[in-house]
Amino acid sequence: MLQLKQVIADHRLKQSNLAQYLNVSNTAVSLLINLNTWPKKTDKAEFKQRIISWLAQKGITANDSVFNVVTEGGHPQPLLEISPPTNNEDYYMILEKQHLTKAAGNAFDLKVNPFDEPRSIDDLYLSPEAKILYEDLYIATKCSQFIAVIGESGSGKTTLKKALKARVARAKDKVIFVEPYIIGMESNDQKGKSLKVTQIIDAIKAAIAPTAAKPRSIDDRFRQVHTLAAEAVSNGYQIVIIIEEAHSLPNDTLRHFKRILEMESPDGFNSLFTVLLIAQPELLLTLSKHNKEIREVTQRCTIEKLAPVTNYLEDYLAHTFNKANKKLAEVIDQSGIDELKQKLSYRRYGETEPNHYPLVINNTLIAAMNIAAETGQSLITGEIIKEV
Repeated sequence: MLQLKQVIADHRLKQSNLAQYLNVSNTAVSLLINLNTWPKKTDKAEFKQRIISWLAQKGITANDSVFNVVTEGGHPQPLLEISPPTNNEDYYMILEKQHLTKAAGNAFDLKVNPFDEPRSIDDLYLSPEAKILYEDLYIATKCSQFIAVIGESGSGKTTLKKALKARVARAKDKVIFVEPYIIGMESNDQKGKSLKVTQIIDAIKAAIAPTAAKPRSIDDRFRQVHTLAAEAVSNGYQIVIIIEEAHSLPNDTLRHFKRILEMESPDGFNSLFTVLLIAQPELLLTLSKHNKEIREVTQRCTIEKLAPVTNYLEDYLAHTFNKANKKLAEVIDQSGIDELKQKLSYRRYGETEPNHYPLVINNTLIAAMNIAAETGQSLITGEIIKEV
């Protein structure tokens, strides 16, 4: 907070009177004295002088020291200034992970946190496009397919995978999921630990027959997995290999997927496996038709993209707060929704791109709710969204 906050409190002044004098909102003053967030489109030096003049009218002699950042105990804190990029493109900065404060929960009368991870399929929001993808993925658990699910960070890829597995479990479908260990996975061994095709083979074997002895030679391990997988398929199972963070797969591993996909079912017409690659958009570069190293794999892969919820933003918001038994209008007004939609759009290469993905939306709303609670408000408006 600013030292100014303590000065106002010590002299029993009202923030609302300062806001009126400065011709700004109460929110703007609260953001200033609590979070050192200055109103946009104002001359900072002139704004400071006006505040000092207001204090002088109240009989308080002050200088620039009232704008020092201090802790609640009054100890100075260093100021941190962040400068935006100096290019001509507009830019968008993703908020770091936000946490709903207790004060915000009380201000909005929330009994549960609407931003918690979904606990069931019913908690999951799916746009019309995402529902189609969800159905496509479920169909893929019943017949051999090779699909890459592409989405931005926070778009809901992992949540969609969890929902898929939950649906399979609820339906008691005969599906064996294979998920190779990917912690620390990188595209090459200089950056971290790359995922090798032999590790995928070992993961398949561990999922189908964990107690079977593992042959030493690579060819024998492929042969063993082929036999085990064919037997499982003959018994009515579908084997689904899921690899998250697939944008970090090296070309060599992707190229060798061809060998896995060529392991045929007993009838000789279908692959034994369904493969789901879950990745960020960087995988699109790897799977480009211009990447000759893996073109035989690319030709076999269906690419599905998780789109933002731009056209369904209000539906998403209503669904989110319904989990906490709150009506949307009790949390955010139309100006807040409109400003949220505009704020989460940015310019890239001369074109406007939406960034309306669940994680980004949630973080922005949490920050807005925290600000609202800090300023004594219980409804998110467009003005509050602007201050996030």
